[in-house]
Amino acid sequence: MKLSKAKNKLLLNHAFWGILLLRLRFVADPHCNPPTLWTDGETVGFHPDFIENLPYTQIMGCLVHELFHCIMKHHCRIQNRNPKKWNIACDYAINPVIRKAGFELPDWVLDDIQYHDMSAEQIYSLLPDQQEDGEGQKALDEIKPSSKAIDQSIQEWDIAVEGARQAVKNQGNLSGILKGIIEEALDPKVPWQSLLRDFMTYPKKDDYTLRRPNRRFVTQGLYLPELYSMGLGCVFLCKDTSGSITPAEDADFNTEVNMIMQDTHPDSIYMAYCDSKLQIEPDLYESHELPFEMKPIKGFGTDFTAPFTWIEENNIYPACFIYFTDMEGNCAAPPPDYPVLWLSTRKHKTAPFGELVEMV
Repeated sequence: MKLSKAKNKLLLNHAFWGILLLRLRFVADPHCNPPTLWTDGETVGFHPDFIENLPYTQIMGCLVHELFHCIMKHHCRIQNRNPKKWNIACDYAINPVIRKAGFELPDWVLDDIQYHDMSAEQIYSLLPDQQEDGEGQKALDEIKPSSKAIDQSIQEWDIAVEGARQAVKNQGNLSGILKGIIEEALDPKVPWQSLLRDFMTYPKKDDYTLRRPNRRFVTQGLYLPELYSMGLGCVFLCKDTSGSITPAEDADFNTEVNMIMQDTHPDSIYMAYCDSKLQIEPDLYESHELPFEMKPIKGFGTDFTAPFTWIEENNIYPACFIYFTDMEGNCAAPPPDYPVLWLSTRKHKTAPFGELVEMV
């Protein structure tokens, strides 16, 4: 069978990819659509006629293409994105790298110079929502969600990539291109704008909490859990006004936040300004008031506690909280029960709780 011979050729001539290929299970899928290939991070499905009609060199390229999806964890990074659009973005991201590494792909695959050197997240944000395959081009495969837990799959592929790297390194066969591929696989460079958008648009489930007692029964001395929605209802933004944020960083934050707000239509937006205390009462905006301009307020030392205290005292239940800061400050507030993202303008910082994304 041509597929088996191509797999053997890959193992003999390109050990890094051949070793990783041994992790995947292959199944014939004559009903797959498109009639090419698909992967879920554990299995590669293939249309038998598609494989039989390709030369060996292109079959090897297609196998590397599927492996590339796996080692870049595309099946884990999809989140709530449109599956077809995400798959197309991923193909645009990896096909030029595969060709640069010396592998041959069918001439009709998605490859556009305007998307070269971009991450899949960046490309996804540039593609139209009603994405169709380009003229004369089409997606090589389909990415399907893995049956394994996301964290487990990410960890397993990182271990596998590191193991394959060591095996190839010991053979003295680690090219510069391959080093770059491995580094990107183990530490993918996702732009902060994409991470911010994902954080704000990731769907939250409705749930019950005792931190937010049902106020109808509090007067009776009963503290019963209240159902609350963690969808994108109220968004709370806080800007560090201590003076260390550059004008360029400030402008990027303002632009990106406004774009995301206009896409997601939150019920309301609180905008706060804080150094060691809240500079003014947080501004309240509605979706129809977008875009809004942040106020040019400057302050001194930083303490992160005040906005969290204000939220608690005013019984505000945000769907998410975003703190734009250089992370040079203290925080005495306890971890809240709503998602918090610290958007840091400095590298190698830690957050007191929540998630941290570096803008640099």
